[in-house]
Amino acid sequence: MLASVFEGGGSDGPGRSRFYGRYLLGPAWTIDMLDLAVGSHAFLSSDYRQGADLNPEQGGALRSYFHLPRSLWNSRLLKELILFDLSFVPLAELWPNARRNPLVVGVHLIRMHAAPGRPALPTPSVPHQDGEPFTCIHLIARHGAQGGVSQVFRNTPVDNVSQRGPLLAELTLRDMFDTMVVWDKEVFHHVTALEAGPEQEQAVRDVLIIDFSPLEECRFNARGQIGIAEGSFRAGLRAAPQQSEEARGASIAA
Repeated sequence: MLASVFEGGGSDGPGRSRFYGRYLLGPAWTIDMLDLAVGSHAFLSSDYRQGADLNPEQGGALRSYFHLPRSLWNSRLLKELILFDLSFVPLAELWPNARRNPLVVGVHLIRMHAAPGRPALPTPSVPHQDGEPFTCIHLIARHGAQGGVSQVFRNTPVDNVSQRGPLLAELTLRDMFDTMVVWDKEVFHHVTALEAGPEQEQAVRDVLIIDFSPLEECRFNARGQIGIAEGSFRAGLRAAPQQSEEARGASIAA
Protein backbone atom coordinates (compact mmCIF):
# COMPACT_ATOMS: atom_id res chain seq x y z
CA MET A 1 0.00 0.00 0.00
CA LEU A 2 2.77 2.47 0.87
CA ALA A 3 4.40 2.01 -2.51
CA SER A 4 1.31 3.35 -4.32
CA VAL A 5 0.88 6.71 -2.53
CA PHE A 6 3.85 8.77 -3.72
CA GLU A 7 2.26 9.95 -6.98
CA GLY A 8 1.13 13.58 -7.14
CA GLY A 9 3.11 15.15 -4.33
CA GLY A 10 3.87 18.87 -4.31
CA SER A 11 7.09 20.07 -5.96
CA ASP A 12 10.11 20.07 -3.67
CA GLY A 13 12.83 21.05 -6.15
CA PRO A 14 14.22 19.61 -9.40
CA GLY A 15 13.07 16.01 -9.69
CA ARG A 16 11.53 15.91 -6.19
CA SER A 17 8.02 15.85 -4.76
CA ARG A 18 6.72 15.63 -1.20
CA PHE A 19 3.71 15.03 1.00
CA TYR A 20 4.04 16.08 4.63
CA GLY A 21 2.13 16.19 7.88
CA ARG A 22 2.90 17.08 11.50
CA TYR A 23 1.00 15.31 14.25
CA LEU A 24 0.65 15.32 18.00
CA LEU A 25 1.47 12.04 19.75
CA GLY A 26 0.63 11.53 23.41
CA PRO A 27 2.97 9.54 25.69
CA ALA A 28 0.58 6.60 26.15
CA TRP A 29 -1.28 6.67 22.84
CA THR A 30 -2.12 3.45 21.08
CA ILE A 31 -2.46 2.88 17.34
CA ASP A 32 -6.19 3.55 17.53
CA MET A 33 -5.60 6.95 19.19
CA LEU A 34 -3.19 8.14 16.48
CA ASP A 35 -5.42 9.79 13.86
CA LEU A 36 -3.57 10.92 10.71
CA ALA A 37 -6.58 12.60 9.09
CA VAL A 38 -6.43 16.31 8.28
CA GLY A 39 -8.43 18.18 10.92
CA SER A 40 -8.22 15.37 13.48
CA HIS A 41 -7.29 15.92 17.14
CA ALA A 42 -3.72 14.85 16.27
CA PHE A 43 -3.19 16.88 13.08
CA LEU A 44 -1.10 20.04 13.48
CA SER A 45 -0.01 21.27 10.05
CA SER A 46 1.42 20.49 6.63
CA ASP A 47 3.85 23.41 6.88
CA TYR A 48 7.56 22.88 7.42
CA ARG A 49 10.26 25.31 8.45
CA GLN A 50 13.97 24.89 9.13
CA GLY A 51 16.17 27.59 10.59
CA ALA A 52 18.34 29.45 8.10
CA ASP A 53 21.41 28.31 10.03
CA LEU A 54 20.50 24.67 9.30
CA ASN A 55 19.23 25.12 5.74
CA PRO A 56 20.56 28.41 4.31
CA GLU A 57 19.25 27.51 0.83
CA GLN A 58 15.68 27.97 2.12
CA GLY A 59 16.56 30.98 4.29
CA GLY A 60 14.17 29.99 7.07
CA ALA A 61 11.15 30.19 4.73
CA LEU A 62 7.90 28.45 5.62
CA ARG A 63 7.24 25.68 3.12
CA SER A 64 3.69 24.42 2.67
CA TYR A 65 3.25 20.89 1.31
CA PHE A 66 0.38 18.68 0.28
CA HIS A 67 -0.98 16.84 3.32
CA LEU A 68 -0.66 13.07 3.48
CA PRO A 69 -2.86 11.22 0.96
CA ARG A 70 -6.27 10.26 2.28
CA SER A 71 -5.48 6.57 1.77
CA LEU A 72 -2.90 6.81 4.57
CA TRP A 73 -5.07 8.51 7.17
CA ASN A 74 -6.15 5.19 8.66
CA SER A 75 -3.19 3.10 7.56
CA ARG A 76 -2.42 0.65 10.34
CA LEU A 77 0.95 -0.11 8.79
CA LEU A 78 2.00 3.55 8.90
CA LYS A 79 0.77 3.97 12.48
CA GLU A 80 2.57 0.82 13.57
CA LEU A 81 5.75 2.06 11.91
CA ILE A 82 5.51 5.43 13.71
CA LEU A 83 5.16 3.72 17.09
CA PHE A 84 7.90 1.22 16.25
CA ASP A 85 10.31 4.00 15.32
CA LEU A 86 9.47 5.84 18.52
CA SER A 87 10.18 2.72 20.58
CA PHE A 88 13.50 2.32 18.79
CA VAL A 89 15.03 5.78 19.25
CA PRO A 90 16.49 6.72 22.67
CA LEU A 91 14.28 9.79 23.12
CA ALA A 92 14.07 9.39 26.91
CA GLU A 93 17.85 9.66 27.18
CA LEU A 94 17.68 13.14 25.66
CA TRP A 95 14.41 14.24 27.20
CA PRO A 96 13.49 13.26 30.78
CA ASN A 97 9.80 14.08 30.15
CA ALA A 98 9.52 11.68 27.21
CA ARG A 99 7.11 9.40 29.05
CA ARG A 100 5.00 12.27 30.43
CA ASN A 101 4.71 14.93 27.71
CA PRO A 102 3.36 14.74 24.16
CA LEU A 103 5.68 15.09 21.19
CA VAL A 104 5.46 16.09 17.55
CA VAL A 105 5.79 13.53 14.77
CA GLY A 106 6.68 14.65 11.26
CA VAL A 107 5.80 12.30 8.38
CA HIS A 108 7.33 12.96 4.95
CA LEU A 109 6.73 11.07 1.70
CA ILE A 110 9.53 12.12 -0.65
CA ARG A 111 9.93 10.96 -4.24
CA MET A 112 13.06 11.60 -6.30
CA HIS A 113 12.36 11.01 -10.01
CA ALA A 114 14.97 11.30 -12.76
CA ALA A 115 15.20 10.82 -16.51
CA PRO A 116 18.20 10.63 -18.85
CA GLY A 117 19.96 13.99 -18.65
CA ARG A 118 17.60 15.21 -15.89
CA PRO A 119 18.88 14.12 -12.47
CA ALA A 120 16.84 14.50 -9.29
CA LEU A 121 18.67 16.82 -6.89
CA PRO A 122 18.62 16.69 -3.09
CA THR A 123 17.21 19.50 -0.96
CA PRO A 124 19.30 21.02 0.49
CA SER A 125 22.13 20.30 -1.92
CA VAL A 126 24.80 19.81 0.77
CA PRO A 127 25.19 17.69 3.93
CA HIS A 128 23.04 19.22 6.65
CA GLN A 129 21.16 18.84 9.90
CA ASP A 130 17.36 18.99 10.06
CA GLY A 131 16.74 20.21 13.60
CA GLU A 132 14.49 17.36 14.73
CA PRO A 133 16.38 15.23 17.28
CA PHE A 134 15.69 11.84 15.68
CA THR A 135 14.89 11.03 12.07
CA CYS A 136 14.10 7.59 10.63
CA ILE A 137 14.52 7.23 6.86
CA HIS A 138 12.78 4.20 5.32
CA LEU A 139 13.17 3.24 1.68
CA ILE A 140 9.84 2.25 0.14
CA ALA A 141 10.77 1.82 -3.53
CA ARG A 142 13.73 2.24 -5.85
CA HIS A 143 13.99 1.27 -9.51
CA GLY A 144 15.92 2.22 -12.63
CA ALA A 145 18.29 4.32 -10.56
CA GLN A 146 21.92 5.00 -9.98
CA GLY A 147 23.21 7.40 -7.34
CA GLY A 148 20.92 8.34 -4.47
CA VAL A 149 23.61 7.32 -2.00
CA SER A 150 23.02 8.14 1.67
CA GLN A 151 25.95 9.71 3.50
CA VAL A 152 26.50 10.44 7.20
CA PHE A 153 29.20 12.79 8.50
CA ARG A 154 30.41 13.42 12.03
CA ASN A 155 29.41 16.78 13.53
CA THR A 156 32.60 18.51 14.67
CA PRO A 157 31.50 21.85 16.21
CA VAL A 158 33.76 24.88 16.03
CA ASP A 159 33.13 27.55 18.70
CA ASN A 160 29.93 25.65 19.58
CA VAL A 161 28.62 25.92 16.00
CA SER A 162 27.94 22.67 14.14
CA GLN A 163 30.34 21.91 11.30
CA ARG A 164 30.45 18.96 8.94
CA GLY A 165 33.28 16.61 9.87
CA PRO A 166 34.62 13.36 8.42
CA LEU A 167 32.51 10.86 6.53
CA LEU A 168 31.25 8.13 8.89
CA ALA A 169 29.11 6.01 6.61
CA GLU A 170 28.03 5.76 2.98
CA LEU A 171 25.31 3.34 1.95
CA THR A 172 22.66 2.82 -0.68
CA LEU A 173 19.17 1.96 0.52
CA ARG A 174 18.05 -0.59 -2.08
CA ASP A 175 15.28 -2.79 -0.74
CA MET A 176 11.89 -1.94 0.75
CA PHE A 177 12.25 -0.89 4.40
CA ASP A 178 16.01 -0.55 4.26
CA THR A 179 16.35 2.10 6.97
CA MET A 180 18.75 4.71 8.29
CA VAL A 181 18.21 6.42 11.68
CA VAL A 182 19.83 9.81 12.35
CA TRP A 183 20.64 11.40 15.75
CA ASP A 184 20.65 14.93 14.40
CA LYS A 185 22.82 16.63 17.02
CA GLU A 186 25.73 14.30 16.39
CA VAL A 187 25.84 14.10 12.60
CA PHE A 188 25.21 15.72 9.24
CA HIS A 189 23.42 13.66 6.59
CA HIS A 190 22.98 13.85 2.82
CA VAL A 191 21.76 11.95 -0.22
CA THR A 192 23.53 12.30 -3.56
CA ALA A 193 21.74 13.15 -6.81
CA LEU A 194 19.64 10.40 -8.39
CA GLU A 195 20.15 9.57 -12.06
CA ALA A 196 18.55 7.17 -14.50
CA GLY A 197 20.62 4.02 -14.92
CA PRO A 198 21.94 2.76 -18.27
CA GLU A 199 19.14 2.17 -20.79
CA GLN A 200 16.54 3.34 -18.25
CA GLU A 201 13.87 5.85 -19.27
CA GLN A 202 13.25 6.95 -15.69
CA ALA A 203 14.48 6.41 -12.15
CA VAL A 204 12.49 6.60 -8.92
CA ARG A 205 13.46 6.62 -5.25
CA ASP A 206 10.62 6.81 -2.69
CA VAL A 207 11.40 7.31 0.99
CA LEU A 208 9.18 7.61 4.05
CA ILE A 209 10.73 9.83 6.72
CA ILE A 210 9.45 9.90 10.30
CA ASP A 211 10.92 12.40 12.75
CA PHE A 212 10.31 13.13 16.42
CA SER A 213 10.50 16.43 18.33
CA PRO A 214 9.71 16.96 22.03
CA LEU A 215 6.98 19.31 23.21
CA GLU A 216 8.08 21.08 26.39
CA GLU A 217 6.48 23.68 28.64
CA CYS A 218 7.91 27.21 28.35
CA ARG A 219 7.46 30.26 30.57
CA PHE A 220 8.26 33.97 30.69
CA ASN A 221 10.96 35.21 33.05
CA ALA A 222 11.18 38.62 34.74
CA ARG A 223 12.70 40.13 31.58
CA GLY A 224 9.81 38.93 29.43
CA GLN A 225 11.97 36.29 27.76
CA ILE A 226 10.54 32.89 26.96
CA GLY A 227 12.54 29.95 28.23
CA ILE A 228 12.35 26.23 28.89
CA ALA A 229 12.84 24.92 32.39
CA GLU A 230 16.40 23.98 33.24
CA GLY A 231 16.88 20.24 33.14
CA SER A 232 14.24 19.67 30.47
CA PHE A 233 16.89 18.30 28.12
CA ARG A 234 20.20 16.56 28.55
CA ALA A 235 21.98 18.82 26.08
CA GLY A 236 25.33 17.15 26.71
CA LEU A 237 24.10 13.74 25.59
CA ARG A 238 26.63 12.21 23.22
CA ALA A 239 26.38 9.31 20.84
CA ALA A 240 27.84 6.07 22.16
CA PRO A 241 31.43 5.54 21.00
CA GLN A 242 31.84 3.17 18.11
CA GLN A 243 32.92 -0.31 19.13
CA SER A 244 35.89 -1.99 17.56
CA GLU A 245 35.12 -5.04 15.42
CA GLU A 246 36.62 -7.26 18.16
CA ALA A 247 34.43 -5.71 20.88
CA ARG A 248 31.34 -5.85 18.70
CA GLY A 249 31.98 -9.52 17.97
CA ALA A 250 32.47 -10.24 21.65
CA SER A 251 29.19 -8.55 22.59
CA ILE A 252 27.31 -10.52 19.93
CA ALA A 253 28.90 -13.76 21.09
CA ALA A 254 27.93 -13.01 24.68
